[in-house]
Amino acid sequence: MDAKTYLASTPWDVLEDINSALCQAGGYQVGRSSDGYALARELWEKSHVSPLTFLEAADLCRECHRLAPFLFLNGNTFSSCARIALQPAMNQLPSVRQTITRAALGHYIAGTIRRDELVAILTP
Repeated sequence: MDAKTYLASTPWDVLEDINSALCQAGGYQVGRSSDGYALARELWEKSHVSPLTFLEAADLCRECHRLAPFLFLNGNTFSSCARIALQPAMNQLPSVRQTITRAALGHYIAGTIRRDELVAILTP
């Protein structure tokens, strides 16, 4: 897939809002991690406006998740962001493939499948 600015409309404060909403809905404490917050924010702000391929956008979300900038629900936060931002790329797929791709994307960002497994799922 061609490189596009998939994540450009998601500045860092939107990720904080997503995380806050997810935490509040699940009864988790809202907050920042003292270790990973600054690193993840810097990486996101440097990269999210750049043209990225589908996989590069997924990689950025996964890397930020792994830095654990928030106290809770980092995987859910970055998976939610990716699913929304990358939906235009998935719109060309049949609905069943969209569902499979969204699920695989979330699993990849959360670290439960490897990149090569995501690529295999994306390749028809």
